Amino acid sequence: MRQVAERAKTTDLHREFRGDSSAAKSPEAMVAFLDGADRLAVVQGIRAAMREPLLDRDVPEAPIALLDAACGAGTETRHLAARLPGKLVVGIDHNQQLLDIARLRAAELAAGQDGDETAEPATIDWVCADIRKTGLPDESVAAARVERGLIYVADGEVAVAEFARVLAPGGVLVAYELDYGGLVLPAGDAPPPLMHQVLAVLEASLPAPWAGRRLARWMAGAGLTDLTVTPMNIWAGPAVADRIFGDTVRTAVAEGRLDPDALAWLDSLALEPPALPAYTVVGFLTTAVKPGR
Repeated sequence: MRQVAERAKTTDLHREFRGDSSAAKSPEAMVAFLDGADRLAVVQGIRAAMREPLLDRDVPEAPIALLDAACGAGTETRHLAARLPGKLVVGIDHNQQLLDIARLRAAELAAGQDGDETAEPATIDWVCADIRKTGLPDESVAAARVERGLIYVADGEVAVAEFARVLAPGGVLVAYELDYGGLVLPAGDAPPPLMHQVLAVLEASLPAPWAGRRLARWMAGAGLTDLTVTPMNIWAGPAVADRIFGDTVRTAVAEGRLDPDALAWLDSLALEPPALPAYTVVGFLTTAVKPGR
């Protein structure tokens, strides 16, 4: 079986994004995963919904027009910056290699733009920092976003409090987070005890698997108001699903944390009816505003 032959050299994708794997994937491999997720129609829909409160509302004047926390390779950072001509946008991530790729892509995009553009382009600062301690000044940000980043820190409430600190009065925070307590996988012929094991392993692979349902509470605890919560699930077919959790399952088997029968179940996902997603997880788009003085 392919997974049995390869399991000794696999690494858990979630460990990569936490930055604690001893056998890390190359940054190019991580970016390839992020690019694949960016192409999912459901992810594009979530990002479009996130842009509305960031761009289509009055925001306060502040030195930084937008903070994109856990920005990765910066695809959405660049998209939003294009809508903020002449402004300063900051993309923060703890992975310097991803930021180097983000910076290179932004430079290549700028070099290829039409020289007749009259609007001054936005300036993007790529900052390597922990999203729980950004180093930005108090009340220096007009709007902030984080997407699928809080699941990778055990104390997401600290990051949300940091976003509240740097927001200017009247500033908006827009967050989308997954909740692995609402993960649905095709069972096929797998016995229920095996599927319970698989779900437990996937949930345990994240420092904050319930970040989605806790977002609103974290925002309220940070003093933010005008909260809105919109459930928006993510789903994907077998190929994308394998990239999301395949290595997590294979690593757990290799480390003895999961029954080897999970490898046969993983192979069987490709045999499920095409209309049935191989991966569905609950997510919540949550927005809040920092009260004005």
